[in-house]
Amino acid sequence: MKKGSLQRFFPAILIIVSWLLMAVFGSKLANARLSQGIVQTTETPWVRYVMVGLGGFRGIISEILWLRATRLQEQGRYFELVQLTDWINALDPKAADAWAFNAWNLAYNISAMIPDHNSRQKWVEAGISLMRDKAIPADPTTPSLYRELGWLYQNKIGSSDDPAHITYKLALAREVESVQKGEQDSPKLDQSVVAEIENRFGKIDWRLPQSHAIYWAWKGLALNPTGFELEALRRMVQQNLVVMITSGKFTGDTEKSIWSTEGAYELLPDLMSYYEEGDLNNFGELKVYEKTNENEVSERIEGFDIVLTCKTPLKREQLKQTTTIQLIVVISTGYDHIDVEYCREHNIAVTNVPGYSTHSVAQQTFALLLDLY
Repeated sequence: MKKGSLQRFFPAILIIVSWLLMAVFGSKLANARLSQGIVQTTETPWVRYVMVGLGGFRGIISEILWLRATRLQEQGRYFELVQLTDWINALDPKAADAWAFNAWNLAYNISAMIPDHNSRQKWVEAGISLMRDKAIPADPTTPSLYRELGWLYQNKIGSSDDPAHITYKLALAREVESVQKGEQDSPKLDQSVVAEIENRFGKIDWRLPQSHAIYWAWKGLALNPTGFELEALRRMVQQNLVVMITSGKFTGDTEKSIWSTEGAYELLPDLMSYYEEGDLNNFGELKVYEKTNENEVSERIEGFDIVLTCKTPLKREQLKQTTTIQLIVVISTGYDHIDVEYCREHNIAVTNVPGYSTHSVAQQTFALLLDLY
């Protein structure tokens, strides 16, 4: 064979030799790496071989790929990023930032480039699936992965920033309803964790994205994180419970693609006690009352700086009994049960929730009108 022919066929020969080596040593190499928690069992044989063969050079190559990924992101070449970050994840499955970067790229960058809402939803689901089905199984003891996954539910699906957010919400609700009807299994949520959450906060509507954000934050907290991760995961639970108080029950119709919610006010006492266990007690004394009669108001608000109320009236004669209140938080839209004039005279700030369910009420109203014809 001529020298030129050998050079031409060398890559093919190398591939054949590599596969022969994998056939002989593949299982031993894979088991050795897997015993160290480095390579997932879902990786294809050729990826396992490359990872083993690179040895100590894996870190250097990973850094080079990260630099390339940064340039691709700056250039807006998001589709190319998918394959590149897959390689980074394969090189270092313990790199939590790489998993989060890849999931964010799928759920935020690429999805935003897709005009069709149903197609866009598939990219969001791909980001969630990457974190849930690959990242966490590869590195189950890193709390930040649970926080990143919870954030996808809380922000990408739970907020209204994305024009396709209703599509995302309805897709999740349909999936949960399908599981509840027994039409499909649900390997995605550990039912023992679901039971633990509901034992703590009461019955939760799992068709809502906030429920899933709480679930993943709760799993992260089970790892006993410290510092920032502890605070961030606890805040995720708290923030989503706050949202669910005013919109924690799904009242729409997935078959008709109608999204609407109503308040789950029964969650409030458990939310306040959860705050009491953590953050609020760091700022002072916290008292929670499930129900307050009008003749109990003066006694209960005495000596406190902040009062949170839903429907309990705070009138002039009651407010005159205390000189310490600086803020009244009304956790509802209406505030006619608060003596706003007195508060203005005495520099007491009053806040309310002016816009919750505005879009949902309008949608439900027009849906009912259309249903008449």
